[in-house]
Amino acid sequence: MYEELPRSKVKVTELKEIKSTDMTGAEAAMIATLQGLIADKTDKRIFINCKRTDWSLQDLKENHGVLVKNVKCPWELIKEYKSYIKGYILYSGDCPDYNPDAELDYDPNADESINVANTIAPFYDAVIVDQSIEEKAKEAGLNMLVDVSGKTSEWTLENYWDKLNHDLVVEVFPQLKMFLRDYAYMTKALVFHNRGGKGSLREKILSGMNINGVLMGWSDSDRGELGYISEASTYGIATIPSDWSPNISVLSGFPKWDARQWKRNPVKAEENVHYVSILMSDGDNEQWVLNDLLTDRKWYNNDYKGQFDMAYAMPPYLYDHAPTLLEKLYKTAANTEKGQDQFVVGPSGCAYMYPSMYPEKKLDAHLDRLNDYMKKTDTHVVAIIDDKVFDRMDIWDKYTEKSEVTGLIYLDYSKHSNYSGEILFSNGKPVISCTDLLWEGLTKDEEVIERVNNGSTDITSRAAYSLIYVHAWSKDMDDVANMVSKFNENVRIVNPEQFVELITKNVKR
Repeated sequence: MYEELPRSKVKVTELKEIKSTDMTGAEAAMIATLQGLIADKTDKRIFINCKRTDWSLQDLKENHGVLVKNVKCPWELIKEYKSYIKGYILYSGDCPDYNPDAELDYDPNADESINVANTIAPFYDAVIVDQSIEEKAKEAGLNMLVDVSGKTSEWTLENYWDKLNHDLVVEVFPQLKMFLRDYAYMTKALVFHNRGGKGSLREKILSGMNINGVLMGWSDSDRGELGYISEASTYGIATIPSDWSPNISVLSGFPKWDARQWKRNPVKAEENVHYVSILMSDGDNEQWVLNDLLTDRKWYNNDYKGQFDMAYAMPPYLYDHAPTLLEKLYKTAANTEKGQDQFVVGPSGCAYMYPSMYPEKKLDAHLDRLNDYMKKTDTHVVAIIDDKVFDRMDIWDKYTEKSEVTGLIYLDYSKHSNYSGEILFSNGKPVISCTDLLWEGLTKDEEVIERVNNGSTDITSRAAYSLIYVHAWSKDMDDVANMVSKFNENVRIVNPEQFVELITKNVKR
């Protein structure tokens, strides 16, 4: 049943590294599409090194035998790979380059012909060229093949949809020039930018996708994140937030790793204790993992690593998109007597979706695929986000009938702790609602600590178990360590699999 996401068919042996700071936005977009063009044609490829991706390049060099050569000028790469390029697709770019030190202006009326060019370029073996660099492209010996200046995604849909990938589409703002465009090119995915409204372009696209289809990237909605994911879920489409994901055409071109987490420390139930499990997540967010989760001391690279059990939500699609990164995460996970790092499936399955809004048959297909991904990634607990549906046993029964699932963690959308640690049982497996939060503006750390310290110690009661969710963008591992240091001596911290096991064996139904 396992169905992989598209991967590069050619293993990488050599990379030409070019830093994002050595290119304009228009040049970066051109090179990103060149990455996609050559993905299945040569083992000597291109790596765009953004300021948060240097670690992954070093990992490829040090642990996977990749030869890395630095290139300073993007036009050197055009010359190097000229034999693969048949010409260019011209587009009109009126969007400013992304400024990492300023908030990105998501202009709904921005010229989207960059996305049109990105979509059709694979059918011409072409790179994409902004009008501002057309003269340089001509000087480099490239000829224009098609001019899509001013054209929209509606035009692309009308003229190219039948030729495109119906399993995968990419939504990305025109201002983001170098991210995800290589993978969209390699997979012949429609690249679009929705402008909202009922009966919108996004709805037309999602309704025409295959079962188990995936929406990559991100955009906006009249109802924000809830509306965005709800719309895709209604059509049975899962979303991989990845509009800042670079180099996937490269990272996917490495052999799959037989993913195994560290052997779990055994756990034995103790009387008169209060059990806590701590989950830090933006785990539906592939780009967080691809960029700086692993290296930033706010999170995975903190000095307190291994001092207590800690869990992170992880998108299972990393198994296909970035097997070397998945290997790095697992092998550098803490594994001490004091504490282990553990990975659970990020909400709400293979990718971000609301299961209550999925058509039933499409949910069944999604969960079949999820079970296979969980087996491949050695994960057994699923974190779920949905909106006010904790009591929907008909949904949880579908999850818990899967062999790899031992338990579920429920996070309510408006406030993850809305159900205050209530626990249900489905097919004998626990569905555990979030008990409390470390989340700036929603809770106070001192009050969370007090609630844990005053919690029940009757391990047959649901009240003796606290699942604490850590909001990765407003709290960090220093905050977690501070909380842990103030717990009473009768508080025991365990990982999610141990937490599920303890609840399953000890809590009275």
